[in-house]
Amino acid sequence: MNYLFVISSIRTGNIGGTQTLVVRLANGLVKAGHAVSVVFCDSPTQELIDLFPGTCRCLTIPDRIKRHFIFPVNCRRWLASHCGDTDICVAVSGVDMHFFSANHVAFSRAPALIVYVVLDTDYNRTCKREVMGMYTHMFTDRYFKCLLPDNCKFFMNDAVRSFHETCLNAHFHDSRIMPIPINNTAPVKAMRRPFRLVSIGRLDTHMKTYNFTVPAILCELRNEGCTIHWDIYGVGNIWLLERIIKDNNVEDLVTLHGHLPYSKMGSALEGATAFLGMGTAALEAAMFGIPSIIAVAYRSVPESYGFLHDVPFGILGEPSSTWIKVRSIKSVIRDIYDANDAKYSELVKLDREAALRYDVNTLIVDFDVYCSDARDYKIVPFPLCWSAFNMLNSFRSRLFSCGPKSNVINQA
Repeated sequence: MNYLFVISSIRTGNIGGTQTLVVRLANGLVKAGHAVSVVFCDSPTQELIDLFPGTCRCLTIPDRIKRHFIFPVNCRRWLASHCGDTDICVAVSGVDMHFFSANHVAFSRAPALIVYVVLDTDYNRTCKREVMGMYTHMFTDRYFKCLLPDNCKFFMNDAVRSFHETCLNAHFHDSRIMPIPINNTAPVKAMRRPFRLVSIGRLDTHMKTYNFTVPAILCELRNEGCTIHWDIYGVGNIWLLERIIKDNNVEDLVTLHGHLPYSKMGSALEGATAFLGMGTAALEAAMFGIPSIIAVAYRSVPESYGFLHDVPFGILGEPSSTWIKVRSIKSVIRDIYDANDAKYSELVKLDREAALRYDVNTLIVDFDVYCSDARDYKIVPFPLCWSAFNMLNSFRSRLFSCGPKSNVINQA
């Protein structure tokens, strides 16, 4: 079959989790014998292109189309010319879903539309006003809830699905649970001493707030006699993190390395004691043989679900997993610090075994079957009047931007 993905935005710096998800799915599908194409709305970096298999077609929408006021509705002729034989479209964001559903008539064979939901907040922001009092996500969320068949909804775990059902007052009985797949990589050497904590990913004050609470933990642990060094790879709100590090007098315990090419992740983890993070990066660290502390997203206090092997399959730090007991990040780090060699080796083994359950070579089989089943369900095109509202709101957002507020406690 012919699969088509779209990457609607490309962040500067680190390659994001949704982009690596598309890369892994593309590689797995090509290995399984399928044809894969990827459409970029922005010019991709060579680093990102190199992650896709050689047989994968990488297409970039021309600027004259992307910059047009009525984008993405004006993509039909271009899609028909370049991707008209698509069998299955896969969207990993609301923007991607709008792109495919608004241009569904461009394809010759009425492809299935798969919407892969990886965040608690993806499609339940209907009542969120962002730009001059307008409901920014109203129609995207409504399409997901009311017009997209349940069999075309893929949730990364049951917590994300349950949270959407509660927020949208709906029941997606026939939706699919599809955990995030990762590559099966050979382990690197993990070292209990010297204690080296590693974090890799975007320094985001909105979602990945745990990064900004760790300096205070390092200060407390040093006062308790623990010597720990924290290596941070990523870009974002570095100035704020630098200030918090300075305020806690731990400049000598933290190294900010900046951008890390995705292909260098194994090298960065070589000799690490533990990884602190969430999402795909935490999974991949455990696959490399480094125990992963699963931080809870969107929290102003340093909370964790424990290690990867402690959490149910598919859970990677989503705050909607309310039935899981949380622990302070400090207590989890202290457990590793106090572990003897035998206990630490067991921890390394348990987390890598947990990561192996996410092997893309295994999960891609289920993904392909679920996608094939979804072809039996008719896709309703995104209503033109709803697209017009989204386009108007996009135009207004360029004039009146208002970024999300940080929910990190002011530690100045």
